[in-house]
Amino acid sequence: MIATVLSQKYNTLKTQGNFNNELGLPLTVFRLRQEHEIAVLEMGISDFGEMHRLAKIA
Repeated sequence: MIATVLSQKYNTLKTQGNFNNELGLPLTVFRLRQEHEIAVLEMGISDFGEMHRLAKIA
């Protein structure tokens, strides 16, 4: 929903589907291009410490 609102004004990259884990998040980050003005990255966690690892990737 946030990405939809932001994309009305900005060239926005967002996480596709449920690519919100330690494998999917880097795939989204690698899709970043010079023309993107904003990235909305979804991060899903299931274990202690996972958010810290995902935040370091982002």
